[in-house]
Amino acid sequence: MTGRSVLFVDDEDGVLRAIKRRFRRLQVRVFTAGSGAAGLELLEKESVQVVFSDQRMPQVEGTEFLKIVHQKYSHIVRCILSCYTEMHAVRGN
Repeated sequence: MTGRSVLFVDDEDGVLRAIKRRFRRLQVRVFTAGSGAAGLELLEKESVQVVFSDQRMPQVEGTEFLKIVHQKYSHIVRCILSCYTEMHAVRGN
């Protein structure tokens, strides 16, 4: 296993399980979290290079979660995952 790692944050367990299955054969360590709070807790303990977050989650939207990640961990690459066309939310408009 290499030092590369990625975190996926989504409130749907099925999505997180599918992502883990998809990445199983790659030389990447995959972390998952079911909420923004759980994602931040994990980032305190683990070294992660990339964070993917769902946009629509109950407690905090993905863009807000990723703003917090940027403030605390500016070196981490951040990406939004969404099946909705919410470009205004992603752009911050």
